[in-house]
Amino acid sequence: MEFKRYRKWILLYLSVIILLIMIIIIEMILFDFPAFYMITTNDLMLDFLIIFILISIFSTLGGMFLGYLFGPLYLWFHKKLIGRKMLYGIRIKPNSEKLKGVFIKLFFPSLMVMNFSFLLHNNPLLIDIIVIPNLSDQLTRIFVITWLFPWASIFALGLFSGAYFLNDSGIIYSNKNKVREDPRPIELRSVGNWYIQFLKGYAGIAVLLNLYELISGFIYLLGDPSILIAGIIFFIFWPFMPFFIASLMIPAVIALDLTFEKRKIYMLKYAEKKGIIEMINDPLDLN
Repeated sequence: MEFKRYRKWILLYLSVIILLIMIIIIEMILFDFPAFYMITTNDLMLDFLIIFILISIFSTLGGMFLGYLFGPLYLWFHKKLIGRKMLYGIRIKPNSEKLKGVFIKLFFPSLMVMNFSFLLHNNPLLIDIIVIPNLSDQLTRIFVITWLFPWASIFALGLFSGAYFLNDSGIIYSNKNKVREDPRPIELRSVGNWYIQFLKGYAGIAVLLNLYELISGFIYLLGDPSILIAGIIFFIFWPFMPFFIASLMIPAVIALDLTFEKRKIYMLKYAEKKGIIEMINDPLDLN
């Protein structure tokens, strides 16, 4: 029963892994790339495969464990920041019969993974640890950013997972009391979606600017005959990287779905400690 629920997404994930293996086989036959990383298998594409598999593992761990940290922290911060005059409640909904919205849940975390990697890739200490000396600036950027993906995925999915914890527990808020004598309309929102909106905006805008700058730099690679093949591969591959990373994080969403009830109970217990106990049966009853 559970496999049927996840079958489509498992097949998509396995297809991505198979595609990676095929690329490795082709690379081993046609090309002989030198090592670029300080810690390496001596095969560049095999290094990439390990990195991408680690994205699956680390994002799942980050989504699960950091969600238990960020979920309560988000609720506490929301109440402290804007919640003094807000009305909080709980709208319980069962988990959906089909696993929906997986790619939507993962696309913006994948952008956040890239954004965190872009932010850290110029650190001289990290550069010395990750790549061999005397690489061109553009190649250094590419390989450091790629190496950072698994580590960034821990925190990227952890940040979004905290909001998913809140959404799954059904914690909502309204400005009903705040605008009782105010001409502004009454609003009802999910606490989790309040954070997701902010996280999406930050991840999307920042990474698009950085990705444009990085891809523009591939023109330099295409003009260097010694690394022409690498330049062509990166130029074709990198525009699709956000979708690729999102696909590699599918196991994280499956793990969150498997623990839906446990996570909901955990968040509702914390909400009860904060005085959020009222059940809202009709979310549109705001008179």
